[in-house]
Amino acid sequence: MTALGLARFALLLASLATAGATAWVLAQNPFAEVFVERGTEEVRAGFARAVAGVVDEDWLLPRLEAALESGDPDEVEVLVRLADDAGVALPEELRKDAERAAARSTGVVACAACAWDVGACARLAQVAACNLTVEVTPLGDLNAVRRGLRDHLADTPVDRVDLGLGLLGLGATGAVVASGGTSLTLKAGATVLRVARRAGTMTPGLRAAVDDAVIGAVRWDNAGRVALLEAAPATMIDTARTGRIAAIAGDALRLGRNTSPADGLALMRLADDPAELAGLARLSDAAGEATRPGVRALGKSRALRLTTRVSDIFLAALGLVTLLVAQLGSLLLFLLRRALVRR
Repeated sequence: MTALGLARFALLLASLATAGATAWVLAQNPFAEVFVERGTEEVRAGFARAVAGVVDEDWLLPRLEAALESGDPDEVEVLVRLADDAGVALPEELRKDAERAAARSTGVVACAACAWDVGACARLAQVAACNLTVEVTPLGDLNAVRRGLRDHLADTPVDRVDLGLGLLGLGATGAVVASGGTSLTLKAGATVLRVARRAGTMTPGLRAAVDDAVIGAVRWDNAGRVALLEAAPATMIDTARTGRIAAIAGDALRLGRNTSPADGLALMRLADDPAELAGLARLSDAAGEATRPGVRALGKSRALRLTTRVSDIFLAALGLVTLLVAQLGSLLLFLLRRALVRR
């Protein structure tokens, strides 16, 4: 066999081997899950590097000045935190202005008004400190049920989701006592969702998903008996259909626990659907209290991209397919050249 024939034979064997390997990899369905989650340490390191590459004095100072001018205390707070984390020295007068902006919404009277009505809260930190601390108790759930049953008896439109979340909270509270605490996540998460919904910190997409999940988990035909005190409020909950709302509530609660209740509410209003809420919760597992400032600096889309990477099997499949095409192309060129030489 000539050297050219030997080379052609070797290429044929390599192509057959590559084709077999490609067929095996493709049988693993590598295109079903192109992206996989990064490890916690990998996310934490990548997130910190990305934020450090964005935040500097030129980026931060104009934004802080604009937030002070517009009177947005939540934006002022997160930018000051970014400055502190990045080691950006703020001018003394600018820092004093930021402190004065934060102090405007404090005080016992302001907190009491916020606790009574979430619409009276001036900023998210106040919602978390004053309103959420009351709403997370059974009193908050009972108040939501009271509002719903009052409207039902008065034959006026009932906010069925607010009522449903209150019922979920009450039902979970009873389950916590009975089970030793295993339903605590659902109770606390349902409260966070109820407060976020009433405070307007949900995107339309996330709100629609929450509304649909809650409405599907409540036995509305039992409302009349509950209103007449003929049945307990918890009997309105269809426990077999609480899975969806429990998952959303769990992500909302996890987000607040990893960061802070105020940061959790702020980050929740960035999530367009439950999948993005879950992604932000995964990011907060790695970034912790740095999540909200970091997302403010990077933007939601870029921050969420840091939590995933292209899967190894997808890269292997892509490489094998490319190699097989190249090998078959080379073999075809051999055959064409031979045919042309003979002619």
